[in-house]
Amino acid sequence: MRFKQDFFEQLDGFYSQVYPQGISNPHWLGWSDDAAKLIGLDKPNDALLMQLSANAAAPGASYYAQVYSGHQFGGYTPRLGDGRSIILGEAIGL
Repeated sequence: MRFKQDFFEQLDGFYSQVYPQGISNPHWLGWSDDAAKLIGLDKPNDALLMQLSANAAAPGASYYAQVYSGHQFGGYTPRLGDGRSIILGEAIGL
């Protein structure tokens, strides 16, 4: 899989660089050959599983989380993040 980093490269201040914590004992729950083909993947394999579970670095990925601002607990907070996801980058289709 190849990544581009438009968000990371063009929107300084709208993200925080993060480093994911790996998942112990990861395993595949499902797989779509059609969806995988759209982003240049062939078949599920152990190396990909390790990358997607943060147990190995994905080549070309820049790990970051989106941040936003808003009112929280009665006051304005210029930098919020809820920790729901870590972005690897935008997959480049074939």
